[in-house]
Amino acid sequence: MRIVLILVIFCFYGFANIINCSEYKKSVNNIIGQSPSVNIFLYSLYETKFPEKISKKDKRFSKIPSVEVLAKRNIELVLLYNSQGNFENLAQKLEKVNIDTCYLNLHSIYNYIDAYKSVGEIISKQKRAEEISLYIQKELKILKRITKNIKDVQTIYYAKGDKGLVSSCDKSAHTEVFELIKAKNVVKCGALEKKRVTLSLENLLLLNPEVIVTDNKKFYKDIFINRKYSFLQAVKNKKVYLVPKKPLNYIDSPPSFFKILGSYWLGKKVYKKEFEKIDFKKKKKEFEKILLNKE
Repeated sequence: MRIVLILVIFCFYGFANIINCSEYKKSVNNIIGQSPSVNIFLYSLYETKFPEKISKKDKRFSKIPSVEVLAKRNIELVLLYNSQGNFENLAQKLEKVNIDTCYLNLHSIYNYIDAYKSVGEIISKQKRAEEISLYIQKELKILKRITKNIKDVQTIYYAKGDKGLVSSCDKSAHTEVFELIKAKNVVKCGALEKKRVTLSLENLLLLNPEVIVTDNKKFYKDIFINRKYSFLQAVKNKKVYLVPKKPLNYIDSPPSFFKILGSYWLGKKVYKKEFEKIDFKKKKKEFEKILLNKE
């Protein structure tokens, strides 16, 4: 019991030493994010045009290199965030080489509103941060207005992997787009809400979602020709959709501000009547201009 108590106190103390980025009061020039989600977020603040396709090998959007490399590059601040919440050990290592850290919550698209303002202050991009924050607030209000009267809530499943049997739980950062359009993720995980799960085919058949979305081209092709999936109502009704991934996945991989665009894309697929008046091409153009710096 005493050992458990000591561990709890140690963990709390370690976490308590990591401040939220809203509390970080220095101005810095050399900054990097812990994870792809943070680096994509950070890149949008610098008013630099995004590439046509974001590669996982692109160091600008990848996980951070070793602590030694960061020290050699004279990094001043690392923004800590990953969907599993594992960052205490990294913060302690960075502290030893005099690199500051602060925690940024990007679990929900709603968190981005304040996150932009906080980091905008740190890197002296307040005007840019305010523009993006106001845009996100505006779009979230529009989505709420569109979906508030939806009564026939559709069930949905996010299929990952070549067999489509890997998925993310409800309340996960990876499936927030479903919530934003008022669809119900069929994968319920309770305390495991942040984790990815592997299902059996029997599990999927029992869940029998009305809609399936996938980012896997092989599975998308296979689901319509492989008889074992033919019993799914989503397949019977041809409500299986391939997630756009240019320049980045509209739903996750990694979770990002693309959730805004993903919500309109998926909303028009799932709730045609409610999203009928939404001009997706116009929405996409505005999104790309504000967040991707694309003319």
